[in-house]
Amino acid sequence: DPGTGNSILLGAIGATISMAVVSIMVHYGRERKGFSSQLVEGVTKVPGAISHIVFGVAILVTFAGPPFNLSGTLTILLLAYYVIYLPQASTGAEVARGQVGNELMEASSMLGASRFQTFRKVLLPLMLPGLTAGWALMFVVIVGDLTASAILAGHTNPVVSFVFLDIWDNGTFSSLATLGVLVSLVTSAVVISALLIGRRSIITRGSSTQTGGG
Repeated sequence: DPGTGNSILLGAIGATISMAVVSIMVHYGRERKGFSSQLVEGVTKVPGAISHIVFGVAILVTFAGPPFNLSGTLTILLLAYYVIYLPQASTGAEVARGQVGNELMEASSMLGASRFQTFRKVLLPLMLPGLTAGWALMFVVIVGDLTASAILAGHTNPVVSFVFLDIWDNGTFSSLATLGVLVSLVTSAVVISALLIGRRSIITRGSSTQTGGG
């Protein structure tokens, strides 16, 4: 089914982009503190206070026509998912960043590492389990989104929710049940795999620490 494939693709890409961008924003806010930290938190939390329908209509009006001409594309859906679920991504990134003490960052800087090296080699590996859990959450909410999908999706760019609504309107409930089971199985498999990867990174890091300590 094209809708299922598109939803899985958008879920994977959207979750990856969201967690990557928000991780950098959260880290920047923690580094700068003060007003910068409050600004990052405010920007990432604002979409949670606005209706998804409002965002969907706003994105449709802004990007569907010239000069962007994104109507009927998966790109406009990806953009909507990113904006709408930014608060969930930021929460996951903040939790992951909060689990890493600043002492490690300071020690890395004292050893001569640049900020980028510290972020890539020290902070990011330690944040990976939390980011993986956040990625799984983002994947699920994007695949299951109904509001933005109903406004922005169509027969040229179908997603699961749009297909669900189409089948419901046609009254083919057996097909609706089959598709629901299929989507549930696929999303469950992806989420379990992501969480196992995060758990494995914790075990691997713990083994490396013990080996180094020994």
